[in-house]
Formats: sequence, structure tokens, C-alpha cells
Amino acid sequence: MAISSLNTTLAEVGEAPMFDWSRLPKQQHFLTAPQRFTLFSGGFGSGKTTAICAKAILLSVGIPNNLGFIGRMDGKALRASTMQSLYDMLPVEMLAKRNDQLGFLQFKKEFGGSKIIYGDLKDIRDFKNVPLGWFALDQAEEAPAEVWQFLVGGLRRRTPILTEDGKRQYWVIGDCQVAPFRHYALFGDTTCRICKAPLHPFDVRLA
Repeated sequence: MAISSLNTTLAEVGEAPMFDWSRLPKQQHFLTAPQRFTLFSGGFGSGKTTAICAKAILLSVGIPNNLGFIGRMDGKALRASTMQSLYDMLPVEMLAKRNDQLGFLQFKKEFGGSKIIYGDLKDIRDFKNVPLGWFALDQAEEAPAEVWQFLVGGLRRRTPILTEDGKRQYWVIGDCQVAPFRHYALFGDTTCRICKAPLHPFDVRLA
């Protein structure tokens, strides 16, 4: 049986394939880059949309209870292109909620429970009290500098990743004297594990 026929048959009985795609080297570098901020540029068909969607999925599923924002100056274009690609890549079984009118989706608990909000950048200040774990700009060249600065200031969500023995680890906001940008600590630590500086007590309340 041809693969295309098999996939059609599986789809007819409700069996959705898990997300799988062949990464181009440039896309792989974008997904695994250790820098805090990354840029993917290129011409039409270079894989920018697929890469940004893949990274959104990675940051949402790989970091439980995360909260991300995907934005573009033209919200209609965002929904018609990037968000459509994201939904095409995501099996419906992974989603707990989806509201296109509000620009909101949430993963099921077994897939991390993370949330993504999305929309245009014209009313960006509506997110001033929303602590983000990550953000992505589609067609970033369209966005003014103040939008970038505002979103960077909104990166204050302290979301843990579990170690192999189940302990929660955090990149805590603060100027680490050794590592770039942030202190590093496991749950219960009172000092940074890298530079040994004292940390503020952990608070799960929204900033």
C-alpha cells in the first residue's frame, strides 16, 4: 500500500500522525541555538514559518506550564499563515482549548499544559501584566523598536524544567556574574548555583 493511501485511511478513522518533519540545517540551528534571542531570516520558501512554529511547540511542550506570545503587525495575516501552519503541525489530540477569536490555545495537561496567545501588535500593551516565558515575532522587520523592548520587558515568567530526579530548576531573573542574563537554581535554593549570589524567595504569583 502506498504511504499516501495509508495516511488517508488512517486519517479517515481518526488516527492523526504525530508531528514529524525533516529539518534543514538552518532550521536545526535556529531550534537548538543557546542564545536568549534568535533570528531566522531568508527568502520565500526558506522554512521560516515552519521553524517558528516548531520552536513554539518545543518551548510549550518541553517546558510545562509555559506561556508564549506569537505576534505580527497584521493579525489577519498571522492567523492566515503562521497560526494555520502551527495548527497543521499540531495533532488535535494535543490541544485542550482553542479560541481563534481571542487568539488563545492551551495544550492538554499530559503535553505540558502550556498556553500560547497570539494576535497583532497594535494593542501590545494589553499584555503589560502578563508574565511571558517566550515570545516570537512573525515578520519582525515590520515591528517598531518599542514593541521589541516591551516584549523583552515582559519576559518575567519563572517556569521550571524538571531534572532527572524530579527537582524543579529555574533560570531566575537577575544579573548572574558568571552565566549570561539570569541566575540558576533548583527548587529550594537560596543562592545561585553558578555565582552563589543570594536569590529572592520564589513567588508563583503573577508579576
